[in-house]
Amino acid sequence: MKWNQNTSPDLETGTNSRSHMSISNLSVLNTLDNRFQSETADRNKDFFHLQLPLRTDLRSRVEEILRGSSEISIEAVLLATFKILLYRYTDETHSTINVHLPESDCPVSTAPMRSPSFVLQSEVHPNQTGRDVCRSLFERVFKEYPLNSLRFSVDIDALQLSDVLSLDVSSNLDFSIVFTEDSWYISLSCGSKLFKLETLERLMGHYQCLLDGMTQDLDAVISQLPILTEPEKHQLLIDWNQTDRQFFPESSINDCIHHHIEQQVERTPNAIALRYLNPNLEIQELTYQELNHRANQLAHYLRSLGIAPHPSQPTPIIGICTDRSPEMVIAFLGVLKAGAAYLPLDPAYPHDRRMYQINDCQTPILLTQASLHSTVVPQDFQGHVVCLDRDWPTISAHSSTHPIHFSTPDTLAYVIYTSGSTGNPKGVLIPHQALVNHCFAMRDAFALQPSDRMLQFSSMSFDIIIEELYPTLVTGSTLVLRSEII
Repeated sequence: MKWNQNTSPDLETGTNSRSHMSISNLSVLNTLDNRFQSETADRNKDFFHLQLPLRTDLRSRVEEILRGSSEISIEAVLLATFKILLYRYTDETHSTINVHLPESDCPVSTAPMRSPSFVLQSEVHPNQTGRDVCRSLFERVFKEYPLNSLRFSVDIDALQLSDVLSLDVSSNLDFSIVFTEDSWYISLSCGSKLFKLETLERLMGHYQCLLDGMTQDLDAVISQLPILTEPEKHQLLIDWNQTDRQFFPESSINDCIHHHIEQQVERTPNAIALRYLNPNLEIQELTYQELNHRANQLAHYLRSLGIAPHPSQPTPIIGICTDRSPEMVIAFLGVLKAGAAYLPLDPAYPHDRRMYQINDCQTPILLTQASLHSTVVPQDFQGHVVCLDRDWPTISAHSSTHPIHFSTPDTLAYVIYTSGSTGNPKGVLIPHQALVNHCFAMRDAFALQPSDRMLQFSSMSFDIIIEELYPTLVTGSTLVLRSEII
């Protein structure tokens, strides 16, 4: 820390009873000085003023500190708090203060004569304590020149506060602290377009929070002093942290995704669940009840092939490789109802990628369509291949009632693979609980209503499909399957 004489004695006239401190970089001191030289009666048109009494408990603690130490003054404590505030806002340790003293505070008989203006350069560091900063300021400045008020002017650009305080224009900010025997108060003045009023109020609140923390423990390191007001703490810890939410008040938290769809079937059995173009380019539809019956039949059929979940064994993963069709949706739901998990395999994806995923998941059954059989089924696949269209007569012979449920929220629902851009694709295991939570979160985010129509356009191997499919079916909306000709 050091101070230098300034040779501009006319910066303040005898009409000002306060001291004036301009905080800036040395390179912008002239700009700051010119501004205060040019203040006129029109200032109130371009600037607004905010004043706040300093909390009485803070004043009492500052006075208590002074009674216990001869190496700290009021001015040192209050200026140290402001310097710490700037450091906490900007993470800059260095600041320059241009101090202007009223004539009444200047020595009149000492030699050599000192100008009523000097520059104070100082630094603060994260590991310093409040006591360190206060003592340093007292020893170098206020021990010799005690003041009856403090006034700082901050150059916003020099301190790089624009990002911190959301500024609209470049300007200066006056920060004054007046302390008398009767009262202490803080005041702020700045350009009317520089800050919003709530920004200034927040700055004044932060100043008092820092002063509160420092006066409670003067030996605390400045980087750890509290700066947030109680409303800000509540906003961060409570208002913005409302993570406990019941996404599905209409049912038990222990239900799996297909349970929620079954409940929707009971509410609106005749509502349209799927709308699509058939191979003859005719629009066809499936109701919720028809979709549910077909998914139940497929689930019973898979159970007949030996797909039965067992608590001591991994959940079987069944591959699904179909085009965008009712068979795709029926396959998803049928596998989940059977108690298994599914692996979506887009038939348009490279053959080697599909092969890798099938082998990686040790898939025992592959559900596909007759038109895709020759291109998507690996030649060395040892599992069971089911063509949903060709084999449907056999599948439909099974019961359309709900199969006995074995799945729990922790049961694996599906496996989705990463792109593999940094090596082999990685399989991500998604349990029912995560799927249900995400499903209802998206339902609320989309504000879905039963009258809505949701376009299913993404690849079955892209995880976005779950945001198109499941929120729609738990709401009673209609899922519109995009035709490949679009």
